[in-house]
Amino acid sequence: MTALDPSKTSTLIKVPPKAIETKVLLASKSKGAETAKKINYWAFFGLMFFTIGMIAITVATCGLNQIIFHATVATLDTVLGSGAIGLTIGSIFITKALIDKNKNINILKKTGLVGISNKDATTCWLNSLMQMLLNIPDLKETLKLNPHFKKFIDKYEKALKEDIKIDSIALREFLKTICPDLREESHAYHDSHEVLKAILDFFKSSNSNLRNTMIVKNHFLHPDGTTTTGEQRLEDTGVLELTPPAKKQKIDNLKRWLSAKFSSVQNNEVVEIDTIRRYEPKKYFFGLMTRQEEIKKTNILEEIKLSFAPNDLFLNLQRFELDRKTNRIKKLNNTVEIPVNLEISKNHFESNLDASYELNNFICHINMHYIAYVKKGSSWFKCNDNNVTKISLIEALKASENAYLIHYKKLG
Repeated sequence: MTALDPSKTSTLIKVPPKAIETKVLLASKSKGAETAKKINYWAFFGLMFFTIGMIAITVATCGLNQIIFHATVATLDTVLGSGAIGLTIGSIFITKALIDKNKNINILKKTGLVGISNKDATTCWLNSLMQMLLNIPDLKETLKLNPHFKKFIDKYEKALKEDIKIDSIALREFLKTICPDLREESHAYHDSHEVLKAILDFFKSSNSNLRNTMIVKNHFLHPDGTTTTGEQRLEDTGVLELTPPAKKQKIDNLKRWLSAKFSSVQNNEVVEIDTIRRYEPKKYFFGLMTRQEEIKKTNILEEIKLSFAPNDLFLNLQRFELDRKTNRIKKLNNTVEIPVNLEISKNHFESNLDASYELNNFICHINMHYIAYVKKGSSWFKCNDNNVTKISLIEALKASENAYLIHYKKLG
């Protein structure tokens, strides 16, 4: 018996491009984290004190005090002193802001990160995806084999050395040639994981690690008690699409989603239609042909394996599903705990070898906006278009609970 096509047994609901995600609840800031928000505070208060100081000195030295109020020598000295203090404090605050800004930029340059401008407000999905891909050394070298990607990567590396801005608009135009979804100009927003699959497929011939195989084995238990087995070997897309486990939980974990992907039980409805000709009295005629429908269920145990453990494991968490009552797409707001270290059993690989992985990158979709989180060495960074800031591990893990596209790198 021919194996059942998995695309017919489990329906994947495509995420609407303008679907809204709940805001990420961030943990409290660590003292050592230097963020743009702190820099802005220093600059704001510095400018405020500097302005007050300038006004006070102007009042005292230009004779305006005679117009505003009758000043004694003591009052004049007080105004001048206040002005000097204001200028001093303001200068210190502004200097602090500039030092922190330069320090933050230097940290980013040393770690190899630079912001990507969202010039026309329609490339955040690509900006976040590129921050992820450029943080995967092997894949980055593969991307360089294509002149369009190489040109973008060269600009990115140049921006690390020089104070220049870059954007991904030209790269987006090229991607239209390999990703059908991008050819629809009416869509301003696109899904990062669909584009990722197109990129991985495009470079399969250049990187053997991208040429994996998905083995789908189905065990059918029929209503009459008989069993049959079928197997299919499918070309892997490079991204494991994870649908939510049947039993919902408020606080879920990634391992449960993976287990449901590798082994799942489905009830496949088989509809048998019998046509019966009989005479049935009606108000205006006789001899109506009627149909009687009988629904049977076939239980299917579906087991999935990969031919080998990939060096780079990409996971897509489906956070939307079809509400069968309203026939509309609804958002799954449950958080999912994403482990830093992930162990996958040898039972899930045809090579029969265990694999250990470490969390390296992930992307969140928040209020129609994509943000990437990447790990450099032992530090985590939040890449929000042109703004790249260092964050703590606690912040990264909290943000990951709302991730929808995740990358793990293989250890050993």
